[in-house]
Amino acid sequence: MQELKLKNVIIVLVEQRIQVRSGLRGALNDAGLLNTNIIDGPDLNTVFAAMQRPNPPDVVICDAASPGGDVIEAFHAIRHNKIGTNPFVAIIAVSWEPTAATVGRVANSGADFILAAPFSPQLLLDRITLLVYNPVPYVVTSEYVGPDRRYKYREQSKIPLVQVPNSLRDKATGNYNAKKFRAQIFTTMSDINEQKMERHAMALATHSEVLVQQFETGRNAVDLNRLEKLEIAATDLQQRSRKAGLQHIAKLCDALLNVINKIFEGDKKTPVKEFELMQQLALAIRKSFAVNHREVGLLHDVAQTVSSRG
Repeated sequence: MQELKLKNVIIVLVEQRIQVRSGLRGALNDAGLLNTNIIDGPDLNTVFAAMQRPNPPDVVICDAASPGGDVIEAFHAIRHNKIGTNPFVAIIAVSWEPTAATVGRVANSGADFILAAPFSPQLLLDRITLLVYNPVPYVVTSEYVGPDRRYKYREQSKIPLVQVPNSLRDKATGNYNAKKFRAQIFTTMSDINEQKMERHAMALATHSEVLVQQFETGRNAVDLNRLEKLEIAATDLQQRSRKAGLQHIAKLCDALLNVINKIFEGDKKTPVKEFELMQQLALAIRKSFAVNHREVGLLHDVAQTVSSRG
């Protein structure tokens, strides 16, 4: 294992406790990081500002309970390319109260590690070393983008894993090229966007099937939580497909969202035909990712016919 070259690595360090923050900064300095490359602060605004820099950070170390907003939701937004220009930045969450709920939310946000505080500076450096030499490939689902935490057990899975760009690794091993890295981000994000749309389509089919089954068994109320997940997936797919020029899918999503809205409004009084239409649209969207170009026109017709119903 070659020696880490941390001179050019940029780290964001967010910790409310000044003494703790100073101690970690000193340890990072001793490990070879330049003092000017450590961006520290007491709240989430430090992360937001750093992620917008022309040269974004390579590592974010942040107390999950820092003020300034929902830190864990910010991790999720970074991974979904909604904050900053590097959705693959290494993220190490810190928790002074690592409850099961907090650990679960951090894991689902796409962060790489969570450290229970207090911890030794060496443990932090060990985690950084792991991110350089043993980065975990990413997996994309309808709700998640981040390290595949079940990779050892996913050998039979059909969901492909993604090897993402790693500026920390490149800088720490002396192989970083800014132009090449930006190109890698663009290519990888295109791959993730395609996988994200396919995962959404699968989720729409699954959620709609369960909702129809629940309705047909005579349950007294619609599963609003599942219906909300259906709406979130359909909305994100609508936006992604429109940006990708897949207008036939976007129109189907428009029609599906219209039906979902009617079900929300009707709740217990929703007629069965709306549930059947919801499932038909979800299945049409799922099929749209497996059709050949000759069938795209048919999907356009389906979307147009459903939209015309008002």
